[in-house]
Amino acid sequence: MAKLKVFQASFGFHDSVVATTSRPKALEAWGVRQDLFAEGMAREADDPDAIKAALAQPGAPLLRPIGDKGAFKAEAGAPKLPKGETAKRPAPDRARLTTAEKALSALAEEEKTLARDFAERRKALVAEEMAAREDWQAREAQARDALEKARAAYVRAGGRLSAKAAIRSARASG
Repeated sequence: MAKLKVFQASFGFHDSVVATTSRPKALEAWGVRQDLFAEGMAREADDPDAIKAALAQPGAPLLRPIGDKGAFKAEAGAPKLPKGETAKRPAPDRARLTTAEKALSALAEEEKTLARDFAERRKALVAEEMAAREDWQAREAQARDALEKARAAYVRAGGRLSAKAAIRSARASG
């Protein structure tokens, strides 16, 4: 009979040992196809308690939670935190988040101010345009009136209008 060796590897949250005759048989017992030994994830065991437990059940992979110093068993529970210790995370620093929120809020206020300013400027520009159009229309009416008076005076003085000018004059007077 071949001599048994004990091999050890870590899987997820557990350490595992198995007593078998070769590395390939250990991989087979663990149900693994990749060569964990070549990757440095498995090795020959050197812990006397692990060796003793594995030799007591040859060919059966035994487990214990990583970091636990207890015995290897056919089924291992979840890793446990030592009593009195809890995993405490430091309170998160909110300073950067607060700064970013304030910057975004300031930009939103700036956008509101810009929109208000543009609306006021647009309103003033429309009013200016309306006043300019009314002024232009009044000056145009005066200019047309002056033209008609000048044509009428020209005709009274004996001048003759071209056919086009007469048609325009007739249209303008109505």
